[in-house]
Amino acid sequence: TGKLEVDSGAFMVNGLLRFAVGFIQPYVGVGIGDYVTNLEVKLKGLRASDSTCGFAWQAVAGLDYFVASSVSVFAEYKFLNYHNSGITDDNRFGQQLLGGGVRIHF
Repeated sequence: TGKLEVDSGAFMVNGLLRFAVGFIQPYVGVGIGDYVTNLEVKLKGLRASDSTCGFAWQAVAGLDYFVASSVSVFAEYKFLNYHNSGITDDNRFGQQLLGGGVRIHF
């Protein structure tokens, strides 16, 4: 039996372009930053681990729906890419993230 664990985190700075269309505000953007990954492989009593950090970028698209002048609900999609991650053979590791929630604007 074997086990592979991948833990990762990223710090990103995003630039967003919003389109004000009444109560609905779609937006798109890009981000750049840094990531860190920790890999651990366990196989029949053997254990190996490695850590990597480097450049990360992302693309963002979403939609805010204002339920009040300073409160909105949102849904967004992000594609987050770790460049030279060492996780895959082509040194790219991409994540597709879908999120949503409530925002308070002030």
